[in-house]
Amino acid sequence: MPRSQGEHYEREETGFELVGRLHRCQRAELSTPWHLLSGDYQALPQLMRPPIEGPKYMPYMLFAFAVYALALVWIYAQGAKPGTPWLGQGIRFGIAVWALTSVPMYLIYYSVQPWPLGITLKQIGFEFVTVVIYGIVTAALYGKGAGQARASTAGN
Repeated sequence: MPRSQGEHYEREETGFELVGRLHRCQRAELSTPWHLLSGDYQALPQLMRPPIEGPKYMPYMLFAFAVYALALVWIYAQGAKPGTPWLGQGIRFGIAVWALTSVPMYLIYYSVQPWPLGITLKQIGFEFVTVVIYGIVTAALYGKGAGQARASTAGN
């Protein structure tokens, strides 16, 4: 059943709002893994930028998270199943994104840079929790947005 023009625009608006919310969540979460692994990272100064240089590179980090949030919302929207509980969809989506992005990224880093295996496994573990939470948040916000779009088009 094709979507009405109004539903399409409201779904896009909801998608942009969702990206904004996810981006704010990611910005708030930026420092958490750093604090959890700060001792490990400080033991490897040859692999990490000095903290004093952090602000200089923050725009790249924020841009990367914005692209990540856009991609999450877009991919989730392509596979969201109406009528299926959003929590299960969010967990499955988060696990799939983690397996597709985080696991290969950290294992590649481990294979080309002298990262200790213990730190690599911690990074993968922390990423699992973070990305599954992103999947759940994406599903929850997308589900609310879809419900709002259906309710507003039903009244027209």
